Amino acid sequence: MTDTSRPADPSRAVGAGAILDYMTRHGWEPRPFPRDEVRVFVHPSLKNDDGKPITLLVPASERLADYRAGVQTLVHALSVIEDRPQEDVLRELTGRSHPGRPDGFHRRVLRSIRSPVGFFILAGLVCAVLNVATYLSLTPEDSTSRLAAGVASVVSVVLAAALAGWAVASGRRVNR
Repeated sequence: MTDTSRPADPSRAVGAGAILDYMTRHGWEPRPFPRDEVRVFVHPSLKNDDGKPITLLVPASERLADYRAGVQTLVHALSVIEDRPQEDVLRELTGRSHPGRPDGFHRRVLRSIRSPVGFFILAGLVCAVLNVATYLSLTPEDSTSRLAAGVASVVSVVLAAALAGWAVASGRRVNR
């Protein structure tokens, strides 16, 4: 039996709102344009061969006769600009994830680890886990070492939690 719930052309599942959300999440800035059928986006940090910011024209409504063609062109352009497979761009636009590949949440976690704040939070948690493992591996006869490892475990956990709390309270974005 054929599954009819999934469109034959995946670009049909991409709405104009999803495009707008995707573009703004990825740093594209909207620009005014005289025609309502088209939205213009400029990415200030991405430059073309002439050194000018890259500009993309995006269909603004699903009711346009050439909307799907516009989506397909957009997916292709974003794939080239972002150096990612078209399937990944389309998957993100439609909100679908693929098993075995990082979805949006996992990509944010991976990006978080690359930031200084995220790295220190992760490092603190790793130290805490190692200290707890050391504490648990010591025998009761090693009371001085056991006490030192226990104190180190508590300090590591408290520091990691404090750094995470500071990042959240100060409004710092971990996934820059």
